[in-house]
Amino acid sequence: MLKNADLESANLKNADLRDARLFEANLRKAYLYRTNLVCSMLAGADLKEACLRGADLTSALLQGAYLKAADLREAILDRANLRRAKLYGATFDQARLVETILQNADLCFVEFRRADLRNAKLEGAGIEGANLFKANLSGACLSRASLITAKLCGADLSDTVLRGADLSHANLTGANLSRSRIGGAILIGASLNHANLTEAIFTRSNLSDSSFREANLTNAKLNRTYLSGVSFEDAIMTNVRLSGATVLRAYFSNASLHEAQLNRTYLSYSDFGAAMLNHANLIASTLIRVNWKSAIVHQTRFGGNQGLLRPQREWLQQNGADFSLSPLSNELPSSIQLEACQSDLNERLLDLEDASEQTRETIALLSESCDTLTRQMRFDRLNFVQSEIEIMEAECDRADEKYDRYLSQIQNLTLNDPGSEVIELLDGIHAQIFRLNRIKRSAFEHIRINNLGENDRSIDLEEQSDEFGMDLDSIKEVDDEEIDNV
Repeated sequence: MLKNADLESANLKNADLRDARLFEANLRKAYLYRTNLVCSMLAGADLKEACLRGADLTSALLQGAYLKAADLREAILDRANLRRAKLYGATFDQARLVETILQNADLCFVEFRRADLRNAKLEGAGIEGANLFKANLSGACLSRASLITAKLCGADLSDTVLRGADLSHANLTGANLSRSRIGGAILIGASLNHANLTEAIFTRSNLSDSSFREANLTNAKLNRTYLSGVSFEDAIMTNVRLSGATVLRAYFSNASLHEAQLNRTYLSYSDFGAAMLNHANLIASTLIRVNWKSAIVHQTRFGGNQGLLRPQREWLQQNGADFSLSPLSNELPSSIQLEACQSDLNERLLDLEDASEQTRETIALLSESCDTLTRQMRFDRLNFVQSEIEIMEAECDRADEKYDRYLSQIQNLTLNDPGSEVIELLDGIHAQIFRLNRIKRSAFEHIRINNLGENDRSIDLEEQSDEFGMDLDSIKEVDDEEIDNV
């Protein structure tokens, strides 16, 4: 029994501490390389900056333990209990955490590269800014977890549960999310390019301003999702379900939407240029100012579509579209169309307002993290970050000014063919949101560096990859309710 024992900086390399009782022990900076800690009791222990590389912590009890910046590379933590543990900035590269309990744990900026987290329990965990490059999270439960700006490139998230999780600005390039359940989640500004999303369920999630370029969404369910400003360019979307979704000014260029269910979907101002929509269902969808240029619409079903202009309808019919359920024109009166345009733009302005508010909150957190720099007398870094904060705040101020200008333009729209002006406004708002999202990611990275004191941290090859065009194969490996069809 070593409760409250003071073992700071102790050398316990290769020691056999199986079943050891180390409740609330002080093990700061202790050297526990390849130590046997199977079934040990370390609840509330202080392991800050301890070296646990290669240690065996199978079934260990670490509830509420403090492991900030600890080294757990290649460690074994299968079935260990780390509920509410504080692991900020710890390193778990290539570690095993199969069925590990990490509920409500603080995992901000943790390194989990190529770690094995199969069936881990991460409900409510704070995983902001963590690096999970090629980590295996198959079958894990991440409901209500916060993964804001997390790096999940090439990660295996198949069969995971992410209900209510926040993956805003996360990088999921090349990740495998097949059969994952992501209902009610937030993925604003996330990158899912080249991702495998077959049979994934995103029902009622917010995916605005995210990117799915060249992703595979075969049989995915996105019913009632919010998808404004989303890019699906070159994506495979065979039999995808988007019924009841809000898809304002989205981009489907060259996407394959064979047999896609787009009925009762709001698709105004979206771009379907050269998209393959053969046998898709667009019955009762709103189609104001949609671009159909070079789209393949053989046996695509239309009917009861608001906003579809007569020339567009004629072109679609000439190219094989099926309007058998809609013998009459569905053109909206100009006054109603203008009202719809203004409503759409006001909705996007709310997105811009939210993005500005969230960015300012992140900048405030960055300002608070500067206290660490002051305590550590890292004044060069402090001066640099403070100048960066000024630039970020100036960008937020510009976004607020643009907001007022956009609002005035929306209010002054006229009945005289507002379509091109609306598209220009939507694109301008999207560009502002994109810039604010980029600032937010940058602020999170500065927070990580401030708190971990890694000013000149080396950058791995995979972290240099462009999140919008990443070729994972070039990176060398190191040893809810569905809406019925109309």
